[in-house]
Amino acid sequence: MVKIKVSHTIDEDLIKRVDYDIATRRFASRSHAIEYALEQLFMGWDCRKKIITEEDNDHFKIEATKSAFIVLLPGAITNRIKIPVTGEYGMELTLKDTNGNDLPDREIITIWRQKQHLFDNSSPSGEWLEDCAYGELKRKFTPRNEIIVSPYELLALYIKGNEYIKKGIRVENIRFIVDLCTKR
Repeated sequence: MVKIKVSHTIDEDLIKRVDYDIATRRFASRSHAIEYALEQLFMGWDCRKKIITEEDNDHFKIEATKSAFIVLLPGAITNRIKIPVTGEYGMELTLKDTNGNDLPDREIITIWRQKQHLFDNSSPSGEWLEDCAYGELKRKFTPRNEIIVSPYELLALYIKGNEYIKKGIRVENIRFIVDLCTKR
């Protein structure tokens, strides 16, 4: 394949994100990242904003007695879920212990992307995305980096506090505000 050198002005925040992805070895270079983005654009995904709640059985598994208490799935093998880094997207949830008490706001929740066939809900594995305090999730948490969950992957939320893993937790309310994308 013949390569053609081009020069364009690109938003500084996008370049910072690409450079972060290069540093974390998602992409080998800026050219690689741009080629990947263009391929994804031409492959075609139809995306629409969707609010996913606990009633949406196609996209959720709630494992309230295990370490991974919420698992978000794309649903079909032609779907992917994207959580952009904008205020209108994000996650909200309310958790209680088995006695009905609120979890402390400072309790740490870790967010992981994992391959579905390797999923083990007793301990985190796969790719760590970020940590956040439970208090942030109660008020609507927007991730610091865009999250994409592809077919055959899942997004798992783990709680770090061992006392809640042993006792169990109840998910009272949950909303993921995402783009649900279907391959054309």
